Amino acid sequence: MPRWFKLIITYLDFGILVGYIFFIIAPLARIYAWFGDNERVRYRLHRHIRRFCRFYTFHCVTGVNPTLRNPYGETFKKPAFIIANHQSLLDLPATLMLTNRLIVMAGQWVWDSKIYGHVVRFADFFPATMPMDEMLAHIEKCMKRGYSVLVFPEGTRSEDCQIHKFRRGAFHLAERLKCDIVPVTIFGTGYLLPKRDFCLNPGPECIEIGKRVSFDEGIMGQTRGEMTRYWHKWFVENYAKLEKEFLPLVKKGLQANPS
Repeated sequence: MPRWFKLIITYLDFGILVGYIFFIIAPLARIYAWFGDNERVRYRLHRHIRRFCRFYTFHCVTGVNPTLRNPYGETFKKPAFIIANHQSLLDLPATLMLTNRLIVMAGQWVWDSKIYGHVVRFADFFPATMPMDEMLAHIEKCMKRGYSVLVFPEGTRSEDCQIHKFRRGAFHLAERLKCDIVPVTIFGTGYLLPKRDFCLNPGPECIEIGKRVSFDEGIMGQTRGEMTRYWHKWFVENYAKLEKEFLPLVKKGLQANPS
């Protein structure tokens, strides 16, 4: 498949996502906001986002063969910190589809956006620049309402599709709140849409939900440093298993569809 054709497909696929944000979710959030601080309509917005992200991941990204694995039957009925590795722009819809009750740490530019900033604010997302005490209070309030929190501990997308150093900030929050942690390993998105290239490649994508670990179990440690090391090692090992399974399919797809 020539590169120019893949670029056309990429812009069409992301056009669906941008169109959804501009013409559906942004006006919908405005309408819901008219009802005030209403938990019922706020939940409806989250449910709407989750349903679209699932539809987008499984049906709108051309040439991608997604697989969702949940071997431990995680339902997210009990709030948790969801930590995931980060490789691509495709990671966010792949994780937002996991549950109706999920808030995300957003960049300041997203928070300040005049187009969809009101969406993330109404959905209770929070900026990374929020003072720590305010952030803890906000997350604790959301968790009491049944919401989980999504964090990418690497802080940025991986360029070489490998697991990089985890930052301690996410685990500082988990340490202070003493909450459960649910790991989500993502494989394939870094090959499908690399960080330095806006061109979709066909291939497999796997989202695997790991086993929930309670803070009280003690197996991941009690301090942010211990938790950081534990989960980094866990992700490296689990990612290697997925890489062994899916990397041959990635290479096969790239050979069959050179740029």
